[in-house]
Amino acid sequence: MKYNYEICNVYFGENFYESHGQIHEINRDNQTVLDYFIWDNKEKRLLNPSGLDDGFIDAFNTEIKNKKVTVNKNGILADGVEIVHIEDGKITAINFPTVTHIGDKFLRHNNSLRELNLPSVSTIKNEFLRFNKNDIKINMPNLIRVGNDFMSSNTDLVKLYLPNLKYVGNDFLYRNIKLIELVLPNLIQVENDFMYYNNRLIELYFPELVQVGYRFMNCNDSVKKVCAPNLERIARLFMNNNKCLTELEIHSVIHVEDGFLANNNLRDKFLFNIGGQKIKNKDEKESQYRVDMINCERKGLV
Repeated sequence: MKYNYEICNVYFGENFYESHGQIHEINRDNQTVLDYFIWDNKEKRLLNPSGLDDGFIDAFNTEIKNKKVTVNKNGILADGVEIVHIEDGKITAINFPTVTHIGDKFLRHNNSLRELNLPSVSTIKNEFLRFNKNDIKINMPNLIRVGNDFMSSNTDLVKLYLPNLKYVGNDFLYRNIKLIELVLPNLIQVENDFMYYNNRLIELYFPELVQVGYRFMNCNDSVKKVCAPNLERIARLFMNNNKCLTELEIHSVIHVEDGFLANNNLRDKFLFNIGGQKIKNKDEKESQYRVDMINCERKGLV
């Protein structure tokens, strides 16, 4: 029998799941497979045969609270509004208009989602949509804070616009190999390994960014320009191994750690000060940082 997911040794197909060698046919009159969950319309509850810890469960239950839930051939509706769209037992679209918080590992194993509408969500915890394999159309206009591994290793995401995102955890958008457009106009602070291994972005503008963790944007093979005019604090290994970087605008920096712009194969070589601090590296050779244009204009430095 063909199955869509294997979760904790439980196999899920369009109309069944298999656990410990036993096949369980769902009751098609009352039950609907949603990825690796089962909605029981008679009991009005979401079943979780694998016991998986997934933020989707709490978000779904929050969205249906005190609402009339119905089912049709395309998905689940709450008070007549479709909240989950399904195809062949797989979740392809989610619309949770009232949910404000998303917990850990939200649909971490999903590989079919194409549309996500979370207009009221302001906070998301760890491993949100990790390993998704589609270019997802995302609407999260009020998102402010995300935890670790936010959409990391999404192989086909092309564009992402999060207009009010301010704070992100570790491994944000790690290994998004097809991402070509990222807009984060209100981003203030990022933790470690921000956008590590992304190789199609060309220009990035972070007008409100103030602080970055270590290995910020390491190994981005295509980035040519980064502008962060309010960036003040930079942890170690900032933009290491960015072979195409030609323009960096950081006007307000006051603290920089080791490995700043190390291994960037650009044309001009010179030492410079940023915000009054001499940039040095433990290896004297690596202190010859390579850049074409460095605009560090605070107090007329450089």
